[in-house]
Amino acid sequence: MEQARQIHDRYYEIADKHLSNVGLANTFQAKTGVPKVYGALGASALVVSMVFFNIAAPLLVNLAGFGYATYATMNAIESPGKEDDAQWLTY
Repeated sequence: MEQARQIHDRYYEIADKHLSNVGLANTFQAKTGVPKVYGALGASALVVSMVFFNIAAPLLVNLAGFGYATYATMNAIESPGKEDDAQWLTY
């Protein structure tokens, strides 16, 4: 059991370190008092279960597909180089 606790603590520290750079995660922890690692894990589990059980799966998949493409296109337009513009504006 002690080994499982050590593994949990090690991965918890890694996730907490990475989530410290995410403003939304810090705001979530400050407002709710729930550790940001558990919030991210719960949100991920919710999305995965919604796709797995086909509850709003088309909505989530389309948001991910179109949302990322829109985000990447806007970044390409705002960047000074022209190489990425052709790729994302063609997409």
